[in-house]
Amino acid sequence: MNKKRTTKMKALFWLSSKIGRSPIILGQILKNILTGKRVYKERVKISKSGKKRKIHEPARYLKEIQRLINKKLLTEGRVSENAFGFSKGSVMEAIKPHLGSRIILTLDIKNAFPSVNRRMVFHLMNSHRKGLSFSWYVSEMLCRFTLHLGRLPQGAPTSPKIFDLFCARMDGRLTKLAKNVKEFYSRYADNIFFSMGNRRAKKNNLTAIPPKVKKAILRTIADRDKRRWIYADTRGLVAHKIREIDTRKRIPRLLGLSIVDGEIHNTRAFKRSLRKHIHHVRKLIEFNQNPEAGWLKLQGKMTFAQKDTMPQKLLEDFEKNKQEIKNRKE
Repeated sequence: MNKKRTTKMKALFWLSSKIGRSPIILGQILKNILTGKRVYKERVKISKSGKKRKIHEPARYLKEIQRLINKKLLTEGRVSENAFGFSKGSVMEAIKPHLGSRIILTLDIKNAFPSVNRRMVFHLMNSHRKGLSFSWYVSEMLCRFTLHLGRLPQGAPTSPKIFDLFCARMDGRLTKLAKNVKEFYSRYADNIFFSMGNRRAKKNNLTAIPPKVKKAILRTIADRDKRRWIYADTRGLVAHKIREIDTRKRIPRLLGLSIVDGEIHNTRAFKRSLRKHIHHVRKLIEFNQNPEAGWLKLQGKMTFAQKDTMPQKLLEDFEKNKQEIKNRKE
């Protein structure tokens, strides 16, 4: 057995010991990945707006390995304190820094997961940064287990965490930029927010994010530093859906929530939907049908409800359903 093969086998056994799966099983899965045999199933997901998005669902045996990689290895990676959604935190935490701001710049990262390619992921795993310090061969194996056609796939449980780790450098630079110009930065999944407080806007008589600051934000996201991409075949991430909101002229809506007088409110559409679900569960109870599925869905929606600004009648109706279901179980 030559030296290269021996090193590969050591890497496989090391990975096996870390995630708790037999090296024989890992070797077979790697073989299936290399041959493209029963690895990913493609399906199309249509959003409410009618936009189509390709989802690559990993096979059950591969998804199990990806979950173990997430739990046993990627948790060591450090994510920015201003990044929310994928690895930690909630919508509320992402929006909170921007409450009361006069100007809010919002943008999305175009094709977020597919924008991160194999060379980026390999460099992340092998660069001894952000808490990750895997050997060359282990990094190569992790790329094979977590990527599809050389990109982060929509549908793999490892993609959100890897995306957050990859964006940690960008998050750090944008956080520093925000502090330098006395503004606020946060990211929720692939949504970026940059805002200007009232005090600074009034002091400098500003009605928009200064062009130099906006240009610096977009340049940081694109990451045009050629030295950074010496190991990558890309120029960085692409920002789109860029818009500036003047909160004096219109109510800002961020991630489906409205900011009114420095408070977070649910949209009217959300309240209508919540009212509909409450009524549906109520009817199931009245007609003595099993409300379990409808109740679980209602509970899920209720986690996004801003109770401090929600109509009292809706909260009371929800509590009535909750008490009725509790009585049924007893």
